[in-house]
Amino acid sequence: MIKNAETLAHNAVATASDLSDRAAREADQTLVATRRAAADASKSLREGFEALQEEVPSALARAAAQAEALSKEGLERARRAKEAVREQALRAGDQTVNYIKDEPVKAVAIAAGVGAVAALLVGWLGRSSRHAHANGRR
Repeated sequence: MIKNAETLAHNAVATASDLSDRAAREADQTLVATRRAAADASKSLREGFEALQEEVPSALARAAAQAEALSKEGLERARRAKEAVREQALRAGDQTVNYIKDEPVKAVAIAAGVGAVAALLVGWLGRSSRHAHANGRR
């Protein structure tokens, strides 16, 4: 019974970690795409000024339109990534609530265990920090 609770707790932590990792990757990809789009737009503007001196107004209009389109695309990607993360978080929250409803005793036991481990870790880190400080290390 405790093994099942540990497995469920481990699975919940792994799921949360996976969701966080996936969200971070999607946000990083969106950021890279947005930076790339901005660099492309900037490059396009520079090339337009150099190569199309006589057609500066039309070149600027095209570059501005391209920059606007790229910006809109980047914002749309960011919005979609945000929605995906939000949906994943809602699903994880629903799963957690359902688990707590279905297995309240296990949920309390898991929470108590996690709290105890966190308290031990904080206490250990505090002692370790004080010990290092007392010995002149930081």
